[in-house]
Amino acid sequence: MAEVTKIGHHEVRYEPDTGFVRIINGGTTEEAEAIAIVDALIKYANIGSTDKAVFVLADVRKLVPTGPKVRRVYATHLPEREMYVVLFGAPFAMRIAYNTLLVTALQMFTKRPFVTEAVADEATARAWLTEQRRAYLARKAR
Repeated sequence: MAEVTKIGHHEVRYEPDTGFVRIINGGTTEEAEAIAIVDALIKYANIGSTDKAVFVLADVRKLVPTGPKVRRVYATHLPEREMYVVLFGAPFAMRIAYNTLLVTALQMFTKRPFVTEAVADEATARAWLTEQRRAYLARKAR
């Protein structure tokens, strides 16, 4: 059974069968909600994380642009661990902006591995994240 945290119109859940933390963005995000989302992400990342990496599946079909305070929360409060994040459901232009602007900022601020992808649909997102997790665990096993 997946554990779920509801934050306003958003939801964060841990999927024990895949080891993924799933974030469902429900629309506008305020600064306090962003902090609560990151706190839930950290909580669920610690549940089954013997391998120390975090694998995030983000449903952004209802995502709207955020202000600088919210972006700063995401850039400075994420866990200090290797992260693999895939977004799905955003329009093509938003996926391009995400891959160029946000990821660059996160890597600049955090100085840690942050592997990301933005795709059109959930099936592609799950396949990408499953492959990243498989490759990560294979590297750890060597």
